[in-house]
Amino acid sequence: MSRSIAKPDRPRALLPLIILLSFTCVGSAVAVVEVENQDRLAIAQLNHLHSQMDRLTMEQAQLELEQATLARRGRVERIAKQEFQMTEPEHYVIVPEDPSGRRLQISAARSASP
Repeated sequence: MSRSIAKPDRPRALLPLIILLSFTCVGSAVAVVEVENQDRLAIAQLNHLHSQMDRLTMEQAQLELEQATLARRGRVERIAKQEFQMTEPEHYVIVPEDPSGRRLQISAARSASP
């Protein structure tokens, strides 16, 4: 007589759990790939911004040097005299301000020495 072995129902009961775990693993793998891609893009952007910051820092230093060169007193005076025919006034009056904001009157003109 042959023995009939009954198949347990456990494998069928575990099937939904196995499918759920499979989808969870696949979803987790996709999430890891997405996060790594976002990380790679963020690092690339950070490197680009560092390069841009270095370039702008160098440009700022060059512009400050150029500004200092152009604003030298001797250069400004030379251009004022040569290009605009400006001269320093011979007589001028300095009108100081009172701490209260009123102007003080000075009657005598002061002479500037050239």
